[in-house]
Amino acid sequence: MTGHKNAQTQLATMYENGIGTPQNYAKAIEWYEKAAKQGQAKAQNNLASMYFHGRGVTQDYTKSFAWYQKSAEQGYGLAQSNLGWAYYEGKGVPQNYDKALVWYQKSAEQGEAMGQNNLGWAYYEGKGVPQNYDKASEWFQKAIAQGSALARNNLIHLNREKKGLCKDSYIPNAEFASTQHAANAGDKKAQYELAAMFQDGEIVCQNDSKAAEWYTESAKQNYAKAQDSLASMYYTGTGLEQDYVKALAWYKKAVEQENAAAQYHLAVVYSEGKALPKDFTKALSLAKKSANQGFAKAQFVLGKLYSDGIDVTKNHELALKWYKKAADQGYVEAQYNLGVMYRDGRSVVQDYDKAMSFFQKAAEQEFASAQNNLGWMYQQGEGVAIDNNKALFWYKKAASQGDATAQQNLLALNSLLECEFCANTD
Repeated sequence: MTGHKNAQTQLATMYENGIGTPQNYAKAIEWYEKAAKQGQAKAQNNLASMYFHGRGVTQDYTKSFAWYQKSAEQGYGLAQSNLGWAYYEGKGVPQNYDKALVWYQKSAEQGEAMGQNNLGWAYYEGKGVPQNYDKASEWFQKAIAQGSALARNNLIHLNREKKGLCKDSYIPNAEFASTQHAANAGDKKAQYELAAMFQDGEIVCQNDSKAAEWYTESAKQNYAKAQDSLASMYYTGTGLEQDYVKALAWYKKAVEQENAAAQYHLAVVYSEGKALPKDFTKALSLAKKSANQGFAKAQFVLGKLYSDGIDVTKNHELALKWYKKAADQGYVEAQYNLGVMYRDGRSVVQDYDKAMSFFQKAAEQEFASAQNNLGWMYQQGEGVAIDNNKALFWYKKAASQGDATAQQNLLALNSLLECEFCANTD
């Protein structure tokens, strides 16, 4: 039976992502197949991805390649990029960098961000094309302009490795140029932002010495954020000679302006006892001031102190309070710790729904331990129906980051499923 292929694709997407209906990979595949067989390019690409990642079906690179090819040959940009990746990695087809580059180029020239990123990566590695860091940066930046976080990370990696372009002082970028102009004109906020660009190495080649120079210019104009950052560079000896006296002086100037980050960092100084004698009372006081101003890391640290009873009396209510405040701001470790507390019933009433919610938030920020725990809850049916496909999905994500527990869980679950399949076919 045929139907409106675009509507079928939309319905499949809703099932795949749990939009307006419970997530159901089997239903997603059913509707993607209906649309794909009618030649709907997006459905063909998405069905290929389901086979590629083993979502709702046994992973099958050969079928994945076949559907990517059908979609790509219709000019669907994302499928062209995915087909290029299949050739690049040798998934479902013999590895062939030349063919990978053909499809990457087609995708990139259509303005597909993933194709642009992958083409940039090929130039970065010099596979299928002569290695060229200038071209790699050019394609990464095109993808970044469309919001690609992956391309942004790749460009940061390129910059921090000081490959090719870092023989120059910066990668041409309108944001950098305007910030530099304002900094040279004496704008203290722009000086701080320029320093941060050099320190982070995101849109300019990473350079701690230049970061320290611009933080100094801004700090001299009494800009608290710059004072805090400059103090941290003196404290760690990053970009300039380590100097605890200067670090303390700049921290205190920022603290006098009630800067929350500086309050927390000075608290750390008092707790470590490197630059001055340990003073936990002062450290705790400063940490509380910082946390009360909404500084997420201070909130998380307070939660951990009260949870573990480190130099303070254990207080589960305060631990929960501060963890929640940090988690609400997206602080991933706080989200993870709350997930553990609710899953295990530590200091709170056991609540698998809340545990799942917090693990999910942390997992979506690529926190491997949370991804592994999500996989375990799906495998064991803790608070949810047992779903081995979702368990495999999260185990794979955590395992790809090197999480040893997830790698073991993934191997064990795959072995279990293979044995069940064998038993069912005997």
